[in-house]
Amino acid sequence: MKRVLLTLLIAMAVVGLVVGAVLAYTSTITNNYTVIEANTNISVWAEQGCVTPVSALDWGQLRQAGPASSKTMWVRNDGDVSVDINIAASGLATGMTLTCPSSLGDVAVDEVVELDMSLAASASAAVGAGSFSINLDSAS
Repeated sequence: MKRVLLTLLIAMAVVGLVVGAVLAYTSTITNNYTVIEANTNISVWAEQGCVTPVSALDWGQLRQAGPASSKTMWVRNDGDVSVDINIAASGLATGMTLTCPSSLGDVAVDEVVELDMSLAASASAAVGAGSFSINLDSAS
C-alpha cells in the first residue's frame, strides 16, 4: 500500500512539473490596445445601426502562439461622394499579426460596411507588445 501511495505521489509531482513548464513557456501578451484613426469623412461604429462610436479597441489578453482575438466594427462613409476606404495598421509589434482587408472597396454616401479583423501573437511576440494604430483613409 505504501508503495502504491508513493508511486501516486511521484506521478502527481511529475504531472505538476510538466503543467508548470507548459504554463511558463506560454506567455500572455497584454496591453493590446488599438487606436482607430479615420479621416473626417469616415466614422467607425460598434454596431451596424451606428449608435456607439469607436475610437479604440481593447483586444484583451493574447497568448503567444494561441488563438487570435477577433473584432467587428462598422464603417460609414459620412462624406458627400462615394469613396474607396483603405485600411492600414501602423506600429504593430514584431510577432503580432493583424488580419483584415486592405480596402473596403467603393463605399457609397451614408453606406455602412462591416469590417472584421483578428489579432494574433506568434511564439516570438514580445510580452507586453503594446498598442498600435489602424488607419482608415478614403480616396474618391
